[in-house]
Amino acid sequence: MLARLPRPYALLVALLLLAALGWCLAAPRQEIAKAPPGHYTDMRLYRDVVQRMDRGESYYAAATAQQRVHHYPTKPFVTVRLPTLYWLASTIGWARLGWIEIALLIANGLIWPLALPGLLTWAERLGTGLAIFLGGLASASPALTPMSETWCGLLLALAAAFSLWRKAPWWAPLLCIAAALSIRELALPFAVLSAVLASADGKKREFAAWLGLIALFALGLVFHARAITPHVLASDLSSPGWSSGLGPRGLLQALIGTTLLHMLPRGLAMALALLPLLGWLTLDWRTGKAVLLCLAGYALAIALFPRPDNFYWGFLLLPTWFAGLALVPRGAWQLGRAISRR
Repeated sequence: MLARLPRPYALLVALLLLAALGWCLAAPRQEIAKAPPGHYTDMRLYRDVVQRMDRGESYYAAATAQQRVHHYPTKPFVTVRLPTLYWLASTIGWARLGWIEIALLIANGLIWPLALPGLLTWAERLGTGLAIFLGGLASASPALTPMSETWCGLLLALAAAFSLWRKAPWWAPLLCIAAALSIRELALPFAVLSAVLASADGKKREFAAWLGLIALFALGLVFHARAITPHVLASDLSSPGWSSGLGPRGLLQALIGTTLLHMLPRGLAMALALLPLLGWLTLDWRTGKAVLLCLAGYALAIALFPRPDNFYWGFLLLPTWFAGLALVPRGAWQLGRAISRR
């Protein structure tokens, strides 16, 4: 897209990008809200829920009881996770689940270089695969296997790659999103976007399939809510809501807190977290609109809605977001060409 910009717009994009990078490098250090050492964490909560299930309790009884004991909210019903991941953990064990998560990351690293448009060089494709692995390394950590957001992000990334890859069957992203929706409702925007794009492109069969998946998920969510209700007490805590996002800083901090970037100085880490945006803007709109809209939508949601302690929503963009790093040199070249054009 950058190569086709008129000169004034290209100059504006360049100035905005430079200003944003300068802001990142000069931004004062602000720690991400994390649990202190020894604090009861979400990962421990989900492992304890599975332990109770292994002792014979139902998922909903175990989850609501465990959340109540450790002062987690159980209202509204979305504060209790969908049961699929924890049923699997109770059936096959956390270790096998961890290997499946690693396999998803490897699949992303192999498919993304193939999915990118044909004009890219072999070096850019190799860089994309490497960026996918580095960006998703934390997602495949055994310690984070109980986090539904890591699974959702890996499946969203795979669905985005299939939607970009012209040789992939049309139902491949549908299967990925169906799996993601069975784990976390946060994959729903991708399904809605895919249905809208299929309708706009006149793909009736795909539109019907996405619409059917959304309807099936809505029905499952109703059963999920009804299954929780008998286990919720009037004295249970309610969630404080999700409306205290921190804007662009919150988005960048979420990307830093969920990747190896947290090991770098904060200003440099924020700049590196922002740079993939330049790479993604090199995609042609007609080819990459599904991926671009997906990234923009989830980035906006992370910037606006989560609380400061919900930084782990950054996993929803991983490892897809950092694949754009491999395209940064191309983005800089396209932007320079657009600016120098008479």
